[in-house]
Amino acid sequence: MARREETYRQIDKELDEGVHLTSNIKRVAVETENTSNDTSRMLHHQTEQLQGIDRRLDGIDGNLKASDKSLKEVESFWYSMLPKSWKRDSKPSARPSVSPGKSGAPASQKTSSGTSNSRGQYIPPIVGARDDRERQMNEDLKEVDDILDRIHSNALHQREVLDYHNQDLLPRLQQKTEKTDDDVTKLNKRIGKQLR
Repeated sequence: MARREETYRQIDKELDEGVHLTSNIKRVAVETENTSNDTSRMLHHQTEQLQGIDRRLDGIDGNLKASDKSLKEVESFWYSMLPKSWKRDSKPSARPSVSPGKSGAPASQKTSSGTSNSRGQYIPPIVGARDDRERQMNEDLKEVDDILDRIHSNALHQREVLDYHNQDLLPRLQQKTEKTDDDVTKLNKRIGKQLR
């Protein structure tokens, strides 16, 4: 009888430790999921900002094209006013135009994985347990498994968003920025020639 009571005390102690451990695991999993969700929100905000820059660069490009057209009209007017002997050397040249690229947004993926046994339990029943601590540990572990699935799905989506930023959006912005800088430089030179 004393040996049986000692066994029950040992089981009780292990169950208490197990409940405490699974509760801590669940707490850490919830904190990790919250951090993952915050990261996703920040990435979404960053995507909106970068797409806004992309749209503004398109607007700047439109303004530069309009300025280029106006400057060509001014050049054409002044060119027509030049004596014929000067016209051979000062004819304005046309500038090639580049159309902006298309963008696409990533689609998220969802995967799931489970590690419970056929009865939906994450830990096997302990023979001789006298309370609901096993059930509580299994519920906590099931919740942790669900949280980890969501974190995994979130991480896959975050990777897609970062790939979209790094492989599509940022290179396109770099290209548009360089083109805009080049166009502004050319326009400034042409305006400078007109002002002399």
